[in-house]
Amino acid sequence: MKKILMVCFMLVITFVIVGCDNKNNLLTVSFKINEDILLIEKEKGSIISFDDVPIDNVDYIENLYYDSLYTKKYDNELVEQNIKLYVKLKEKSNMINNGKKIKYKINYNGMGSFGYKIVDNKFQIYSCGIINSYEKLNNLCKEYNNNFINEYESIYNNEFFKDKSLIIYSFETGYGKETVIEDLILNEEELIIVEKIILKDGFYTTEAFRWMILIEVNKVEIENAKGIKINYE
Repeated sequence: MKKILMVCFMLVITFVIVGCDNKNNLLTVSFKINEDILLIEKEKGSIISFDDVPIDNVDYIENLYYDSLYTKKYDNELVEQNIKLYVKLKEKSNMINNGKKIKYKINYNGMGSFGYKIVDNKFQIYSCGIINSYEKLNNLCKEYNNNFINEYESIYNNEFFKDKSLIIYSFETGYGKETVIEDLILNEEELIIVEKIILKDGFYTTEAFRWMILIEVNKVEIENAKGIKINYE
């Protein structure tokens, strides 16, 4: 019995020692991203990779640096003590992070196309734009041979456009994929639609279809916007 108790006691002591050793072997890595500081723990003697940076998409990362001016690059050195690294983001990512998030409401997201017109004997399909008035919407519908105005005139009328704008986004993708709007970001005079494509459950053909998303925003929030850019996740 005494031998069993002694063995158990030694096992407990071993676990405590190992646990302490593991804890003492962990270092703190601070990542500075714009104005944010994000912390992780890393084993002593290991190498830091982009995957260690706790952000949603590491593809945004251009490089890691030891200084805020991005002059001394971290080059896979072994981490032997607590360290602070500055994360330089790619240009597009900086635009998103430094821009202003815009509140929005999606009124429709489904299969369909806004319309088309014929230019130089070729079909040209409407893709994306900001509509600030009922008159502009009406003219756009006529230009692209669309009866949209008749279907939605009870919603998108002069009363709606008093304080709101409508963003129409039409695109083509496979039926088994769904486009999800993640954010609207205003960067100076450019409105960025941040989107990602997810796979639907089930079995679908690979044939491409036209889809359309209607996004409603407060007019005052995007009054400086002169163009739209799509950012694909």
